[in-house]
Amino acid sequence: MARINDIPDSGESLYYYPGCISLNIYPGIAYSTLKVLEILGYKVFLGDEICCSLPFRNVGLMPSETVYSINALIMSKAYLKSRFIVTSCNGCYSNLNNTLKRLNDEDFRKLTNELKLTIPQDIKVLHVAEVVYKQVEEIARIGKRNLKGLRVASHYGCDYTYAHPDLVIDSVEYPRFLDDFTKRLGGEPIEYDEKQTCCGQPAVKGVGDITMELAKKKILSMNSLNTDIILVMCPACLLAFDRVQYSLINLGEIDKVMPVIHISQLAGLVLGLNPKDLGLDFHLTREFSRLQGLR
Repeated sequence: MARINDIPDSGESLYYYPGCISLNIYPGIAYSTLKVLEILGYKVFLGDEICCSLPFRNVGLMPSETVYSINALIMSKAYLKSRFIVTSCNGCYSNLNNTLKRLNDEDFRKLTNELKLTIPQDIKVLHVAEVVYKQVEEIARIGKRNLKGLRVASHYGCDYTYAHPDLVIDSVEYPRFLDDFTKRLGGEPIEYDEKQTCCGQPAVKGVGDITMELAKKKILSMNSLNTDIILVMCPACLLAFDRVQYSLINLGEIDKVMPVIHISQLAGLVLGLNPKDLGLDFHLTREFSRLQGLR
């Protein structure tokens, strides 16, 4: 985990880029990220929201150069506040880092110069899951609750583990840091057969039925092991597991739902934040009774 040393310590300034799903569908993710980072001692800045445009590029509605230019604008604005951009979305993380890797391309540099955008080489794009994981000992020390007795199935997400294997703070093939986060806060990480497979959410842009089938396969794998909650680090993955479970329970294909929670929300719960403030009521899978018993 050599890259963990690149994650700033508390007291550092961070520019938070939430992403569209964190703001518009699950606003509790954005709120919990801001509150958790502040509790951990970071100075957090939140700028004007501009979509990173990854969905538009994926379906061919926007050329890559336009998408990279938009991301260059985001980073140029962010650098006025901090050289560390932190996002709670795997897709935004991937897209912003794609743009960073284009900075050495002469044609792209020419384009950013024409747009009068300044993106210094020392800027870094981080995932909030990395920051929270680095602070897990502090979270355990000051936390008001722990995860004792909670069986947690983790899902990492393709746009984090596979899009930039050189940046992952853990093994690309078998990441463990979410499981370690769970364990160090008293929970029981669950190993399940479909752990490394995709949630299916990217397929919704092309063939929606594939999302249902991929997510269903993972959900059944986790459900068979008496999992209490599904822990994710990406709002899009949360959306897939949330909606598909809601469909499956209504179709009678499963007899219980497993609440899906973002790592920022789980950290917020451990730190004593109110579950309603964390936006858990906005989730379709609202069976959070096991979480209410956390001590």
